[in-house]
Amino acid sequence: MIEAPQLEDLFIECPGGESLTEFLRASKLPALRLLALGGEALAEPIDFSPLRAGVIVHVELGPADEVELLRNATSARVLSLDPGPEHPAEALVEALAGRAEQDTWVASAWCNAVVAHELARERGVRLRVG
Repeated sequence: MIEAPQLEDLFIECPGGESLTEFLRASKLPALRLLALGGEALAEPIDFSPLRAGVIVHVELGPADEVELLRNATSARVLSLDPGPEHPAEALVEALAGRAEQDTWVASAWCNAVVAHELARERGVRLRVG
Protein backbone atom coordinates (compact mmCIF):
# COMPACT_ATOMS: atom_id res chain seq x y z
CA MET A 1 0.00 0.00 0.00
CA ILE A 2 1.10 3.55 -0.72
CA GLU A 3 -0.35 6.61 0.87
CA ALA A 4 0.94 9.56 -1.16
CA PRO A 5 -1.44 12.50 -1.39
CA GLN A 6 0.87 14.51 -3.70
CA LEU A 7 2.02 11.74 -6.07
CA GLU A 8 0.94 12.49 -9.66
CA ASP A 9 2.91 9.97 -11.76
CA LEU A 10 3.67 6.37 -10.89
CA PHE A 11 5.52 3.74 -12.94
CA ILE A 12 5.03 0.15 -11.81
CA GLU A 13 7.34 -2.52 -13.12
CA CYS A 14 6.07 -5.79 -11.77
CA PRO A 15 3.89 -8.75 -12.52
CA GLY A 16 0.27 -7.69 -12.60
CA GLY A 17 -2.82 -9.68 -11.85
CA GLU A 18 -4.27 -9.97 -8.40
CA SER A 19 -1.31 -8.31 -6.66
CA LEU A 20 -1.62 -5.15 -8.76
CA THR A 21 -5.40 -5.06 -8.29
CA GLU A 22 -4.93 -5.38 -4.51
CA PHE A 23 -2.27 -2.66 -4.57
CA LEU A 24 -4.66 -0.27 -6.38
CA ARG A 25 -7.47 -1.03 -3.94
CA ALA A 26 -5.29 -0.51 -0.85
CA SER A 27 -3.38 2.59 -1.96
CA LYS A 28 -4.44 6.16 -1.40
CA LEU A 29 -3.28 8.25 -4.35
CA PRO A 30 -5.72 11.17 -4.65
CA ALA A 31 -3.44 13.29 -6.89
CA LEU A 32 -2.47 10.47 -9.26
CA ARG A 33 -2.84 11.47 -12.91
CA LEU A 34 -0.71 8.83 -14.68
CA LEU A 35 -0.13 5.17 -13.92
CA ALA A 36 2.48 3.71 -16.28
CA LEU A 37 2.89 -0.02 -16.70
CA GLY A 38 4.98 -2.35 -18.78
CA GLY A 39 2.98 -4.79 -20.88
CA GLU A 40 4.00 -7.68 -18.62
CA ALA A 41 1.87 -6.17 -15.84
CA LEU A 42 -1.22 -7.07 -17.91
CA ALA A 43 -0.54 -10.83 -17.88
CA GLU A 44 -3.82 -11.19 -15.95
CA PRO A 45 -6.92 -8.96 -15.81
CA ILE A 46 -6.45 -5.84 -13.69
CA ASP A 47 -9.25 -3.98 -11.93
CA PHE A 48 -8.49 -0.30 -12.47
CA SER A 49 -11.81 0.86 -10.99
CA PRO A 50 -10.19 2.04 -7.71
CA LEU A 51 -8.45 4.80 -9.74
CA ARG A 52 -10.38 8.03 -10.03
CA ALA A 53 -11.94 8.92 -13.38
CA GLY A 54 -9.18 11.21 -14.71
CA VAL A 55 -6.25 8.83 -14.23
CA ILE A 56 -4.51 7.78 -17.44
CA VAL A 57 -3.25 4.19 -17.53
CA HIS A 58 -0.25 4.18 -19.87
CA VAL A 59 0.99 0.83 -21.18
CA GLU A 60 4.36 0.43 -22.88
CA LEU A 61 4.34 -2.73 -24.97
CA GLY A 62 7.78 -4.26 -25.35
CA PRO A 63 8.85 -6.36 -28.33
CA ALA A 64 7.95 -9.59 -26.53
CA ASP A 65 4.54 -8.36 -25.33
CA GLU A 66 1.48 -9.59 -27.21
CA VAL A 67 -1.18 -6.95 -27.90
CA GLU A 68 -3.81 -9.40 -26.64
CA LEU A 69 -2.63 -8.42 -23.15
CA LEU A 70 -4.59 -5.19 -23.63
CA ARG A 71 -7.80 -7.17 -23.09
CA ASN A 72 -6.77 -7.27 -19.43
CA ALA A 73 -6.99 -3.47 -19.20
CA THR A 74 -10.66 -3.18 -20.15
CA SER A 75 -11.55 -1.49 -16.86
CA ALA A 76 -9.12 1.43 -17.38
CA ARG A 77 -11.21 4.53 -18.06
CA VAL A 78 -8.48 6.19 -20.13
CA LEU A 79 -5.83 4.01 -21.73
CA SER A 80 -2.69 5.32 -23.43
CA LEU A 81 -0.63 2.92 -25.51
CA ASP A 82 2.94 2.92 -26.72
CA PRO A 83 3.29 -0.14 -28.97
CA GLY A 84 6.33 -0.99 -31.06
CA PRO A 85 6.71 -1.56 -34.80
CA GLU A 86 6.33 -5.31 -34.25
CA HIS A 87 2.76 -4.85 -33.00
CA PRO A 88 0.27 -5.09 -35.89
CA ALA A 89 -2.58 -2.58 -36.13
CA GLU A 90 -5.18 -5.30 -36.76
CA ALA A 91 -4.28 -7.20 -33.57
CA LEU A 92 -4.24 -4.02 -31.50
CA VAL A 93 -7.71 -2.95 -32.65
CA GLU A 94 -9.02 -6.48 -32.08
CA ALA A 95 -7.67 -6.43 -28.51
CA LEU A 96 -9.40 -3.10 -27.88
CA ALA A 97 -12.83 -4.30 -29.03
CA GLY A 98 -14.08 -4.55 -25.42
CA ARG A 99 -13.23 -0.88 -24.86
CA ALA A 100 -15.54 0.48 -27.58
CA GLU A 101 -16.98 3.26 -25.40
CA GLN A 102 -13.83 4.14 -23.46
CA ASP A 103 -11.04 6.49 -24.45
CA THR A 104 -7.92 4.86 -25.82
CA TRP A 105 -4.94 6.79 -27.15
CA VAL A 106 -2.06 5.47 -29.19
CA ALA A 107 1.28 7.23 -29.66
CA SER A 108 1.44 9.18 -32.91
CA ALA A 109 5.05 8.06 -33.32
CA TRP A 110 3.90 4.44 -33.72
CA CYS A 111 4.38 3.44 -37.34
CA ASN A 112 0.95 1.74 -37.45
CA ALA A 113 -1.01 4.53 -35.74
CA VAL A 114 -2.88 5.81 -38.80
CA VAL A 115 -3.84 2.32 -39.97
CA ALA A 116 -5.00 1.36 -36.46
CA HIS A 117 -7.04 4.56 -36.20
CA GLU A 118 -8.83 3.80 -39.49
CA LEU A 119 -9.51 0.17 -38.52
CA ALA A 120 -10.82 1.25 -35.13
CA ARG A 121 -13.13 3.82 -36.69
CA GLU A 122 -14.54 1.18 -39.05
CA ARG A 123 -15.20 -1.17 -36.12
CA GLY A 124 -16.67 1.39 -33.73
CA VAL A 125 -13.70 1.40 -31.35
CA ARG A 126 -12.68 4.80 -29.95
CA LEU A 127 -8.98 5.06 -30.71
CA ARG A 128 -7.29 8.44 -30.83
CA VAL A 129 -3.83 9.24 -32.09
CA GLY A 130 -1.79 11.73 -30.10
